[in-house]
Amino acid sequence: MNAIPAPLRGGLWMMGAALCFTVMLSLIHPLAEELHPFEIAFLRNIFAVLFMAPWIWRALPAFRETRNLRLFILRALFSFAA
Repeated sequence: MNAIPAPLRGGLWMMGAALCFTVMLSLIHPLAEELHPFEIAFLRNIFAVLFMAPWIWRALPAFRETRNLRLFILRALFSFAA
């Protein structure tokens, strides 16, 4: 993966993210007629956590070593409120 130049790699990540958002929105649209918006947000977040679980598990030791734990908690609270 390091053989790909950084700008091209960034562009590929952006295209992959756009594809994921498109798929997510196309799956949510039919559900919006039947489910409450809070249920949709809950399911979206659950699937995001399951998808990100391997990365979270790998990053957990580095999280414990941080000196900015208060800032991480504050960011999580703002994200939760949003």
